[in-house]
Amino acid sequence: MKANKPAKNNGNDKFAPGKDIKVEELIKKAIEAHDEKQRIEREGTLENIKILNDNIKEFLKSFIVIGYTFEGQPINMVFAHNQQEADSLATCIKRYLNRSIMAEEMDDEDMLDEDL
Repeated sequence: MKANKPAKNNGNDKFAPGKDIKVEELIKKAIEAHDEKQRIEREGTLENIKILNDNIKEFLKSFIVIGYTFEGQPINMVFAHNQQEADSLATCIKRYLNRSIMAEEMDDEDMLDEDL
């Protein structure tokens, strides 16, 4: 049985590492530009979240905001002055989720009854 020998490099390998420094520099600059764009977008999103937070504070004593940005990034804000407000928010969200689940179950039951 013969062992496979690695193919010889006859100098035609255009993408050999280190062969074309300009290509490596171009790739590096592209990655840096992408990273900078992402950083700017993140900072803009954080600034918008801060503005939203400040606006909501004008109308609500404590609150929870859960959602997604247009770019698909998850956002969750919780604002409470003390532990009692935080506990009240937790209770409020539990009630909301329970009602939503119960309403969903009732809708499912209604659809099952219609099928019979």
